Amino acid sequence: MDYLLPFWGNTYQGADIPLGTFLADYLSTSGKHYYANKNFTGAEPGSRFEYSNIGFALLGYLVERIAKIPFDQYCKAHLFTPLEMHHTNWFLEPFRSDRLAVPYEYSDSLGRYEKLPQGKFPDYPAGQLRCTVSDLAKFLACWSNDGSYAGKRVIEARSVQLLTPMDMSLGFHTWFMYLLNTETPTYSHSGHGPGISTYMLYDPFSKKGLIILMNGELSDYFEWRKLIDLLWKS
Repeated sequence: MDYLLPFWGNTYQGADIPLGTFLADYLSTSGKHYYANKNFTGAEPGSRFEYSNIGFALLGYLVERIAKIPFDQYCKAHLFTPLEMHHTNWFLEPFRSDRLAVPYEYSDSLGRYEKLPQGKFPDYPAGQLRCTVSDLAKFLACWSNDGSYAGKRVIEARSVQLLTPMDMSLGFHTWFMYLLNTETPTYSHSGHGPGISTYMLYDPFSKKGLIILMNGELSDYFEWRKLIDLLWKS
C-alpha cells in the first residue's frame, strides 16, 4: 500500500509503468514491490469479500494476454468505438490540456480552492478513465439495455446479468447496491481521487440512470445522498 500512495495521492508524475511490469513487481514473490502482508489479505479464495483495485488491474492484464493487445487498445476497439465514445481514453496523451477538467482541492490553510495536477496510476483498469458525460451516458445506455446500443450487440447480455443481475439477491456484484429515498433499488458505483468525485447509478427495471462527474471532492455520504436524491427526482 505504501508503494501505491504516491500514485493514488496524485503526486507521481513519472513515466507510465506498463501494466504487466507493475503487476509482476507487485504480485510476484520476486517483485521489487512485493510485500505479502500488505499486498494480500491472507484469506482463502471465496471466503471473504474485499474491494480490490489491484484485482481489476489483474483482470485488465488478463484481457491483454488473451486478446494479445494492450488493454486500452482493446477497450477502444470493442467498447469506445462501437459505442461512439469519441472523447474517451485511459491516458492523458491524446487529450489537449484545455479539454481536460482541472482537479481542485480546498485548502483550509489558504481558505481557497487550489488547482491540482492531472494524476495517473499504473493499476489504471481500476480507474482514471477520462471521458465526457455524454460518452459515459452511451456506455450506461448500452449496459442498461443488456449490452445493446443503437441496435447492435456490444456487450454480451450474460455479462451484464452476471455483474448486475435483475435478481438483486444474488450476492456480491462489481456494482454496489444503492437505495434511494424513493425506495427504488439501483446499481451504483462511485469514484474519487484528489480533486475528483464521480458517481454513476441506474435502475435495471425502469432503465433510468444518473451520472455525476465533478472536479472537486465530495466524500461525505449524506451530502452524496442529498445530491443524488435531488437529481434523481428532477
